[in-house]
Amino acid sequence: MFVLPPGAAAWEDRSAPAMHWWTMDLTVDPFDRDQRTWYVGVFSHTARSPAGNDGGMYRTIDRGHSWTRINDAYRAQFLAVDPRHRDHGFLTTETQGLFETRNLQADQPTFRSVDGYPFRQPTRVFFNPYQPREVWATSFGGGLRVVQQP
Repeated sequence: MFVLPPGAAAWEDRSAPAMHWWTMDLTVDPFDRDQRTWYVGVFSHTARSPAGNDGGMYRTIDRGHSWTRINDAYRAQFLAVDPRHRDHGFLTTETQGLFETRNLQADQPTFRSVDGYPFRQPTRVFFNPYQPREVWATSFGGGLRVVQQP
């Protein structure tokens, strides 16, 4: 993860060690007015990657100066924060399916598999602005599916 601070002449590397190999997506927390809270998905190792490349979902609350792994999914890709509820989010993975949390702001949020989501590789999650209880999940090979929130 690289940042170009205001007025700086060079980019700064703000990556956690696991992000040096296979970093996926960055989400800036929409509730953080200062844009200090980011979520980054990291895929775990491949046959060629160095040992200790720990995949999962990472969070920073200081624009990448320090990172915490908040989920250890083998290949975490993307985290969508519900625009209506700061503690609600969806995590996509390459091989484990779709996960949901209702305590995203906790030090270690609890993620559970989304019942009824039948495909193993969701890639993005979108919240329908016209139907507040509806979530759309896109996938790699499984099309677009609607996931109803409880």
